[in-house]
Amino acid sequence: PGASNPFGRTTPVNVISEYTGTGTDEGRGMAEIVHDVAPDAQISFHTAYGGIATFADGIRALAADGCDIIVDDIRYLSSPMYQDGILSKVADSVVDEGIVFLTAAGNQGDESYESSYTSTAYGSTWYGKTYPDYHSFASGQPWQDVTVAAGATVSIVLQWNEPFFSVSGSPGASSDYDILLINSAGTTIIGGANTYNTGGDPVEITTYTNSSGSTETIKIWILRYSGSTSVQLKTLLFSGTYQNFDTQSGTAFGQANAENVLSVGAVFYANTPAYGVATPILESFSSKGGIPIYFDENGNSLGGVVRNKPDIISVDGANTTFFGADIAFDADVYPNFFGSSASAPHAAGSVALILEQFPSLTPTQVRTYIQNNAINMGTSGFDFSNAYGMSDFNATFQAVQASLPLTFASFEASARQNNVLLSWETEEEENLSAFIVESSPNSQDFEDMKILAPKGSGSIYQTELTDLTSGWHHFRVRFEDIDGTITYSPVRRLKIDASDVVSQVNLLNQEENFTLYWGGDFNDYSMDVYDLSGRHLGHWKGTGNSLMIDKAFLGQPLVVYKLTTFAGGVAKRYSGKLSLR
Repeated sequence: PGASNPFGRTTPVNVISEYTGTGTDEGRGMAEIVHDVAPDAQISFHTAYGGIATFADGIRALAADGCDIIVDDIRYLSSPMYQDGILSKVADSVVDEGIVFLTAAGNQGDESYESSYTSTAYGSTWYGKTYPDYHSFASGQPWQDVTVAAGATVSIVLQWNEPFFSVSGSPGASSDYDILLINSAGTTIIGGANTYNTGGDPVEITTYTNSSGSTETIKIWILRYSGSTSVQLKTLLFSGTYQNFDTQSGTAFGQANAENVLSVGAVFYANTPAYGVATPILESFSSKGGIPIYFDENGNSLGGVVRNKPDIISVDGANTTFFGADIAFDADVYPNFFGSSASAPHAAGSVALILEQFPSLTPTQVRTYIQNNAINMGTSGFDFSNAYGMSDFNATFQAVQASLPLTFASFEASARQNNVLLSWETEEEENLSAFIVESSPNSQDFEDMKILAPKGSGSIYQTELTDLTSGWHHFRVRFEDIDGTITYSPVRRLKIDASDVVSQVNLLNQEENFTLYWGGDFNDYSMDVYDLSGRHLGHWKGTGNSLMIDKAFLGQPLVVYKLTTFAGGVAKRYSGKLSLR
């Protein structure tokens, strides 16, 4: 979207904060996907780079900017796995405020090792720390093998189930574990991380770059410096592959494992029913859930709560204009964007379409409707890889619609010069109090135009909006239940050319009357005023360029006027709404 958009979507992306360092502009690629799915969505952007605090501030800034959907794809390796961290808490907090929060589940598949610590006595010193014991992966096996592709950099995260000081405050971690990397021959330490963790966060992060020119095997060595031996260990790989002792544990952590966040895995769009694949096939890299949460935000034990994450699977591999790389599968030359970083904005755009029609839905309702109407991916119900299945937003839309007091058979809008005819037919009506026709120039700021009374199931409705100004207009019908529930029709969008119509008057609003003024010296005029239901309130004819009307005569706080002036054989028309409060 922006000023040069050829389809009238001229509202640009609101960039609240941009990353000033070197990057790939992946956020712009995500915004393109959202715009592709929901082209009338107004988009705001805040960088997630700059640290966890900056990311958290960005979430709050987007909420303050009025966003009703937030989507991200960033995971900080220092985020807790066994406890809800800062980002999880902030994400959950904006959901509590009514915002739907979606996040990429991750692209680590099941490349995680998880086990209780198995102690083997040791006693040697490395890098100034003497280790009384190390972890045995199996009897007589102190190391775990990991392959690293030529030229690749592997990141390895080690965590254990103790509270984070950065989340809960003191006392923080009570144990200190380290991770060392050994060469393939088992003779040389080639890397590692040995932070003093006691009183801080129970996490170690190390990286290794394979510059050998061919695939290389390195070994993971986990050692205890101090504290308890009764902990649960977890390592997670980014880019490498376990060669042994692979427990294939969960990798969806951080806000991807937050309680109220929609965590989104990935399926290639061509491996879906739309392309003849009846049971969608999960991307092999799509992150698996199932990581237990052992502590609350105060560091109190929860005993290991396991949440059903990810929540849904959505499509990746579609085009952008710049991000990703083109694939031979499609016939175009545009790059294809893969990963849960692509599937999450696809889901976010679809949620935007649902909320456009059903804005009264809560985040919990949105999540529940999507999960209950997902396409099964092999396992009936939920599993930690395939979630509840691939999201089917057509089925979701229909399920929401079916739960409402009205079912549309059709809704159409057609332009006649500077007038628009709206028509719709209902299949079922139950407990409706009114139809309210709304119009907006930007799909965001709708205002009431007409009110129609319901006539019953199977009825056909028509109404005309006249003397519209030039430009793009968006129309929808709001229907209100007798219990106050509000839902909406689909939005219809038309471009109006009213270059030959004048539609501006000036209003002097006084306590007991109001006066309309229009330009020019006209011989004659004709004025009609209506209420919002279309009921005719009065008709005036005269000569001049102003008209004063008694408010008491109208008896309405909000009215619609239609004015026609005549001068030199030329008729000009004016119309609009008047607030007489």
